[in-house]
Amino acid sequence: MFTAADCTGHGVPGALMSMLGISFLRKIVNESGITRPADILNNLRDNIILSLKQKDAPGTVRDGMDIALCTIDLKKMVLQYAGANNPLILIRKTPEGNTIIERKADKMPVAFHSKMESFTNHEIEIQKGDTIYLFSDGFCDQFGGPEGRKFMKHQLLKVLLENQDLIMKTQGEKINRILEDWINYPAEGIGSIGQIDDIILMGVRI
Repeated sequence: MFTAADCTGHGVPGALMSMLGISFLRKIVNESGITRPADILNNLRDNIILSLKQKDAPGTVRDGMDIALCTIDLKKMVLQYAGANNPLILIRKTPEGNTIIERKADKMPVAFHSKMESFTNHEIEIQKGDTIYLFSDGFCDQFGGPEGRKFMKHQLLKVLLENQDLIMKTQGEKINRILEDWINYPAEGIGSIGQIDDIILMGVRI
């Protein structure tokens, strides 16, 4: 089981939400024995709403998190995924080339929201050599480059595809350099912009 989450809020509120999230996830999985990703996110949302007393009223704190969470059964070779705003990308090597398999997240956070449906549980049959990526919006939304624009998702997918032949450690190092170069590029009339948000990109190879 693995997850990548991006908590709302900066400074103390963000740190508090991170601590609550980790604590609740341990409770849900280790104590309650819940392992289906959608059920984990539903329970996590319930815990956050209850602990922060979130409700549909003006001025109510609605901090929460965007998250992608996966479980893998290596005996059955099945991956399960559920996501709150954060998608899953799987890249598979085939004789025709690398193929992208995407599972979109539900468009709602783990927090009180106008849309309070149950999270969707996705199942994917996996193969040896598949690579799974989970990430927050921080990478795609980072401004930089020669025109000071956002990196964008399509460019991130291109980078992931181009580096599939590398081992995961080397991939991480190269992608980190690409991100740093993008952030620090002295855009015309703007200069380097600096990092604007938390960034997480997790890669897991089967």
